[in-house]
Amino acid sequence: MIAKSNIARYENIAYQIASKIYQGDIPINTKLSGRTLLSSEYNVSSETIRRAIQSLVKYGVVKVKEQSGIYVISSERAKVFLDDFEVKKAKKNQKLELLQLIEDERRIHTKMDKIIKTLVQTNELFPFDYFKVKVKQDSKVVNQSIKELEFYKQTGGLIIAYEIDHIMYQVPSPDTIIKEKMVLYIMGDLSIKKKVEQFI
Repeated sequence: MIAKSNIARYENIAYQIASKIYQGDIPINTKLSGRTLLSSEYNVSSETIRRAIQSLVKYGVVKVKEQSGIYVISSERAKVFLDDFEVKKAKKNQKLELLQLIEDERRIHTKMDKIIKTLVQTNELFPFDYFKVKVKQDSKVVNQSIKELEFYKQTGGLIIAYEIDHIMYQVPSPDTIIKEKMVLYIMGDLSIKKKVEQFI
């Protein structure tokens, strides 16, 4: 299961502070509370507050004056920070979504593998139609992966196994490369068989 929380706590706090500055709730030249008070306000450690303030300092939103405190210096830079934050958040969400899809694909592939192996062991290999097709040497599909070919989308046939040099491999992964003289075992009826033969 992929974790859904993708934004660090200090980033969220920096975002909240920048939002208040941009909206005018915290005016320019205002001195922010010290780290200890901010830690209490946001219910986090002083280290988390330090990282949040440092993020805003890098963007020129606030300035830390030694022996004095933290001062707001730019609402315009706060807007830049907020815009960048949203872009980074969107990218992180996309990355999480991609990782989740990869995990889902792996889980589905593992489940399919177990089912087919069970059917083989019980001598009930396919309680559905299937056929075999041998890949010719000059076929356009040679040296391409099942994923690249979008095999199921293009033909409606599901490759459930393949054979090379008289050795059968069950439930090939989407990254399996199609080779010449490979024998494909494909789930499907006669109409799908015709589509497959035309495709390869």
